[in-house]
Amino acid sequence: MRIERALDERRRLAERIRAAYHTASLCKSTSEELNDMVLKAFAGLAKGAPEWVRSYGEGYGKPLNDLMYHNELVFGGYVGDVFMSTHSNRPDYYQKLGVEPSAYADNGAVQRRGHYWASDTSKPFFVLNIN
Repeated sequence: MRIERALDERRRLAERIRAAYHTASLCKSTSEELNDMVLKAFAGLAKGAPEWVRSYGEGYGKPLNDLMYHNELVFGGYVGDVFMSTHSNRPDYYQKLGVEPSAYADNGAVQRRGHYWASDTSKPFFVLNIN
């Protein structure tokens, strides 16, 4: 593959990855749905694309993922119908809701722990199914 074509493939791959993260953010997708979109972005690479194009795409997606976890997701779980986060700067922080750390961590009252979209905690991104 000529370098010009490989560079075009790299650019298109980055656009598809960026679109996947943008779509996930807008639609409040689950991690599984986002992973499917990213896999489709890589599946769209032209046959014979050099490995460095794929590596570039993997590197391109990493900071997008990090930013999403830092800015758009919150870790927490539900006690009954009330979402409680582990982020002390949020109004739904478990201690602000009167729950002690030992109770939040150990008593089994917290269900569906995981990462939720910070702007809509009814939308799970990735939830642990251990409870």
